[in-house]
Parts: sequence; C-alpha cells; structure tokens
Amino acid sequence: MIIENKDKFLKDLISKVMPQPLSLGIEISSESAKLALVKLQPPDSAYLLDYIIIPLGGKGSTEEKTGLVKNILKEKNIRPDTQAKIIISGPDVDSKRIILPYMPNDEIAKALRWEAKDHFLLNIEESALDFEVLEEKAGEGISKNIEVVANIAKNSLID
Repeated sequence: MIIENKDKFLKDLISKVMPQPLSLGIEISSESAKLALVKLQPPDSAYLLDYIIIPLGGKGSTEEKTGLVKNILKEKNIRPDTQAKIIISGPDVDSKRIILPYMPNDEIAKALRWEAKDHFLLNIEESALDFEVLEEKAGEGISKNIEVVANIAKNSLID
C-alpha cells in the first residue's frame, strides 16, 4: 500500500497516540473568576474536562482573591505544563480596533500610546496597553495600513 500524503498520515497518527496538552481558560472580573479546563483534540475539537466559578465580589483584598484562585488550581491538580489563557474583564478594561499606517511590530506599541489618548477613556499613564495585529490592508495609492486590536487595563487591576 502506498501512502500518498505520508506527512499528513504521520501527523494524524501521532496526534492519536500522543497525549494532547491541556488548556486552562481563566476569566477574571471584579465579581468572579471562571476557570475551564479543556483538552484540545486535533484538528478542531475540544473537550471540557472541568470548570468552576469562584465568586469574588466583596471578598476582601486583591491578594485574598488571588489566593482563592491559586488554591482552586492546587486543589484541581492542574499540571505545570498546562497552557493558560487569561482574560480580564470589567469596567477597568477596554478594547478597540484601530487602523494605523504600516510599521514594524516594535513601533506599534509606541504609536498606540499616542493613538490611545483619542480612543480610550482610561488614563494611559496608569494603564497597561497590549495589541494584536489583525491584518494588513492596502490603503489609498501605494500605502499600506494595519488593523490592530488594542487592549488597555488599569495597572491596579492587572497587579
């Protein structure tokens, strides 16, 4: 038997016998923390293994709230090689799509600091700013633009 696409065949075979990494999704707001443990199954499936919602509203200091989340992670025996994706939500967080002239990634952060003053209500000096390039777009003439999603959160929330 001849296998026409041996690379795909081997990749599929390996994905079936090798253990897949787990992913942990964490969403934190002022009222609750939501944790979801998921097993990714190639090519495009995922299985929910466990989840928990931890009420945080009115429960003391940030350190106490962080301690609650850490204790749950220890109780659930989350492996150290688990990939974590963290989302912070609430009134001290904002996201916007912004179009900029094309520039290298290392210059985007500086440009966004200037642009953010026109797009966000949060104080830029007291906030962390992050971005992700969504796509490059052809502009008028020969110019190119980039579309980014910019995220801003108060430093006190992130800390």
